[in-house]
Amino acid sequence: MVRPPARSVNGGGSVVSDETQCRCSDCGFLAVRRHSDWSLIEATTRYREGAGRVNHGNQEVYMLEPVCFVNATNFHQEIGGEATQGSVLTAIKADRSCDEFVSWTQGFSPKEHAEMLQQQALREWQRERDDADRAWRERQADREHAWREQQADRERHWRKEDRRTAMMNLIVAAAVGLIGGAVTLIAANKLAWYQNQPLPSGRMTVPNPIDNLDPPP
Repeated sequence: MVRPPARSVNGGGSVVSDETQCRCSDCGFLAVRRHSDWSLIEATTRYREGAGRVNHGNQEVYMLEPVCFVNATNFHQEIGGEATQGSVLTAIKADRSCDEFVSWTQGFSPKEHAEMLQQQALREWQRERDDADRAWRERQADREHAWREQQADRERHWRKEDRRTAMMNLIVAAAVGLIGGAVTLIAANKLAWYQNQPLPSGRMTVPNPIDNLDPPP
């Protein structure tokens, strides 16, 4: 009989994957019905090994026919008549494929095995939710980091453009100053040149009245 590794659950039980070859005698959901109140209780080691009925005084403690707590199989139909020690042992020792199988932990009832599975499912759900939440936070952190990097790149670009604009303004101002100075210098030179030129011949000059005044006695 092939039995792949099972997943551990609380209390030492384990769950086996779908389509696993297993036996009901090894399953935590194998139960027997108590005579006194018809409640489903744990099938003991003696029952699983074929001891059959257990009596307390002159009364049987539980019915001989096994019961699957999760109704994965119908032992009443499978046995096909009144249960005997041999037919029960044949049924619970038969190799079968069952996706409800959970390894039996002695001392735990079938209901407690079901509760262990529910707790495991809850823990797995919580772990998946925590993983999803952590992944979401990491994605958000990555997005924020990328946004901050983008903003920093833009700010660096803007500062570079501001420095370039300031430099261009300085260059333009210097060029305007140089051109203005050159124009002023040229104009001054032209004016000096014109002032140093002789008057053209035949041109009348206006006498200065002050020049005709007699000097004081």
